Amino acid sequence: MLVILLGWAPSTPPPWAAQWCPSIPALLQHDWRDSSGIAVRSVKREPTGTELEQSAGSLLGVPYSWGGNTEGGLDCSGFVNKVYASHGYDLPRTAREQFKVGLDIKKEDLDRGDLIFFTSEPGSTDVTHVAMYLDDGQFIHAARGKGEVSFDALNTTYYKNRYLGGRRVLALPVGRYSTLWGSARPGFFAKTPMELALLPPSTLPPSAEEMPDHRTIEAILTEHDESQKSVLLAHGFVKGAITRVGPDSMIRQATELSMKLGYGRFDNISSLFLMPQFTYFNHANAILASIAVPLQLPMNDGSVADSLRNNWNSVRKASRVIRQVRFGQKEASIYVDLGRTTSGSIGHGHLMRMFTPNFVTQGLPSFPMGTEALPLAMDGYIDQIGGEFFLDDLFDPKVFGILAFGKPWNRPSAPLWLQSTSLGLAYAGDMKAPTSVNIQDPIDISTRTEKVHGMSLSTETKLIKDNTLNLKFYTDLSVLFNGDFGGVGGAPGLLFRSNLGAKHNHLIRAVLEMRFSGAHFIPSYFGANYNIVKNNAPDDRDLDAKKPLLDRLKLLTSNSPRIGFFAMFSYQFYRRVGAGISYDNEWSTSGDTSAKARMGQNLMLFVDVENIMLPKRRSMSFYFAYHLRNFDSLTSLFSKHRDNEFIFASLSVDFNRYFSVSGTLRKALANDRDTTVDGGLNLIVRYEL
Repeated sequence: MLVILLGWAPSTPPPWAAQWCPSIPALLQHDWRDSSGIAVRSVKREPTGTELEQSAGSLLGVPYSWGGNTEGGLDCSGFVNKVYASHGYDLPRTAREQFKVGLDIKKEDLDRGDLIFFTSEPGSTDVTHVAMYLDDGQFIHAARGKGEVSFDALNTTYYKNRYLGGRRVLALPVGRYSTLWGSARPGFFAKTPMELALLPPSTLPPSAEEMPDHRTIEAILTEHDESQKSVLLAHGFVKGAITRVGPDSMIRQATELSMKLGYGRFDNISSLFLMPQFTYFNHANAILASIAVPLQLPMNDGSVADSLRNNWNSVRKASRVIRQVRFGQKEASIYVDLGRTTSGSIGHGHLMRMFTPNFVTQGLPSFPMGTEALPLAMDGYIDQIGGEFFLDDLFDPKVFGILAFGKPWNRPSAPLWLQSTSLGLAYAGDMKAPTSVNIQDPIDISTRTEKVHGMSLSTETKLIKDNTLNLKFYTDLSVLFNGDFGGVGGAPGLLFRSNLGAKHNHLIRAVLEMRFSGAHFIPSYFGANYNIVKNNAPDDRDLDAKKPLLDRLKLLTSNSPRIGFFAMFSYQFYRRVGAGISYDNEWSTSGDTSAKARMGQNLMLFVDVENIMLPKRRSMSFYFAYHLRNFDSLTSLFSKHRDNEFIFASLSVDFNRYFSVSGTLRKALANDRDTTVDGGLNLIVRYEL
């Protein structure tokens, strides 16, 4: 230690260096801040609490990243570091070191801009999390479970039981409070204002004298050890997968009790709705469970008793009490989602792409009685193998898909491109697909159900893979078949994914796919609105004929192979604003443009805005989805009488922690296969536990 005090460091590291911190020689020569990704702004005065809140609010929606300290991803202490650095404060790297800086503040004296600290387990004194207090019991932080920078309440059970204390950094002048190694500079913590007056000036530069014990150096620069990371939490690279494309019913990531009061009109029937709901959310590992008791009160014919009896007279209807059960975050090692708004894709989607079981319902998408199906989606992977599974309805299963994939050539002796190549085998099928075409007996036109099966073999090769960019080339060979027919299709494609921007906050996903289809094959047969078109697949060239999708598949001429393409582009900003478009088309090699020779064009548009902040800490969410199926012309859009056009829209505004209003609009096909436009309004009263 004496030689360090004299300003000299050995040319070779001490024996413990490699074990505890391999980069210690570099740390002896460089400031940790130089490579932190967060620059400290030079200012002449201390900020106000309101100014700190404004800076923190500008980071809302930034993804949570394990150990992150850039706007591409922040952990809890990285978020606090960035906010304070923009106002001239150089704080330590981790929460446990930040806890050692500032004036100790009692919970009842907290003010805007104060730092508040938590532990992972109630009763523990280990500092594991930091946030910035605002007012009225609210704070802002990089929330691990929510996966982004967001607001939370201090008086909730989870945070109240884990609260450790508060620190007022604004009691200190602007200056340097971290050592060269990222720890807290000694002497800048005070229990009382009197002690605060005796602290040394923060303008003195840090020196080697402040070097901590070597056993703590490695811990200083890491908020959490990688081994502590839950398999339920997503990894740093965000793939931007689309997981919902139809009706939307937003469930807040909070443990709360709520009551939804609604009025709606569906197919000329008006109803009032009541729905008491309880939601549990675990902030540590993103586990969410939501249950409700939906009650429908008809305003037209029929009594309340009859309505209750009709809506609760089967196991499937009673299952409406389950709103959502979710384990983990999408793109984590393990992800399970049992929810009313889930969409499912299997592999690259040549068989099943964004299939949304609740695309067609007996009521509005956000109505309590509306979303009947309870879909189940599961993803998981370990090392070089993984799988995906999707089921349309846990209590009335008809359609499901499954994928298994692995990297059989991932061995050192293989070329690099082959090591990165994965092989996948998928199945998708409908056990009760309606049809009125009997190829064996053309005279029989009675409607019945048949099984439809699809299988595919796919390969995927990573051409580019780094922290900001993925580019993959894939191939897919698929078959559709049942007792009456069999068809083959193939597709080579490119998948582009990026976390772009200087701060990696722009998520882009693009797909370009060529398609080759034999007779009796339709690419992405189990598509987004399959639950509508399986009963009636309207077509611009055949609007009067109400044919199930399976009928159209059977009636495709056997001597007319088809070629086509599929393109999709989606964009997300901070995971808060998203937009996307997909389009596909095909042509018959025989030149025949009739409905018997080829399927029409398909177009999908969507816009998804989540928790955009309004003045006075209000927030707004908006969802819009537009689908046009089997079309030949883009005229007469947004027409009630266009059967192959489906529209969903919802808007929700949170006025404060207790009250929200929402509205929904839907244009789709009713049970009698006629087009209907419906709307609804809801008032939500909630109390966070």
